[in-house]
Amino acid sequence: MEQDKSLLEAKVIDNPTLFICLGVSGAGLTTALNQLINDKFVQLAPAQFSTRSLRANETRGKQFYQVTKDILAKIPQQIAVQDTFYNHEYGFFHPAIRKIERILTSKRNVIADVCNPPSDWQKIINNKFPITSLFFAPQHPFICIDRILARSKQLGENLTAKDLIIRANENAKNISRIFQYDYWIDTTEFNHIFPLVRSIVEVKSFQSSKVDLSKHLVKENPTKITKLIEAFSINAQEYINSKLSV
Repeated sequence: MEQDKSLLEAKVIDNPTLFICLGVSGAGLTTALNQLINDKFVQLAPAQFSTRSLRANETRGKQFYQVTKDILAKIPQQIAVQDTFYNHEYGFFHPAIRKIERILTSKRNVIADVCNPPSDWQKIINNKFPITSLFFAPQHPFICIDRILARSKQLGENLTAKDLIIRANENAKNISRIFQYDYWIDTTEFNHIFPLVRSIVEVKSFQSSKVDLSKHLVKENPTKITKLIEAFSINAQEYINSKLSV
């Protein structure tokens, strides 16, 4: 039988780990994941399904399989995990979960950008593999708005003030999910994201790191995390109007 080539795309490591990632809209999560995957320290999880329309830079079957809510309602027995994020359904079918487990068994790390909390994933893989969870967010919500606008211009999308207000409100709501995660990845400066995530992957995979990761642990920094959540509660209407009027 021909060996699955996808199992050879990441480095063999000592302690194969499933890295669960979530970020607010405009956090820079995709950029960080792409760098890490290109460096072969992790392998991207199989494509998940989503009711969200594919963006211009996305390919069906690579990032997502676009489905409708009606289709999902007809095949609940095929769904391994599902959750709602920014008013869209996301999740994995059972074959994708089996592939994740196969990659981990082959002593490769897997990284997944998913909206289900780490506790759900512990149940899904039945505690057979260690899980480390990362939450991506900058220090201020206006940074997210700037990045959302920049991405929309690059993709030729026309976002209205109403669209941006919805995103800002959803970010304010979803930022509180950070308390379910192990690490806060501060994405305020793009050049700081990759070194930090790579350090976390190295310490989990090889039990070694030159970086003190304790200051990034959510549970050890409740005051800092609370201030982050408070920052995202700001009314963004005036800022959004000013950006669209330029």
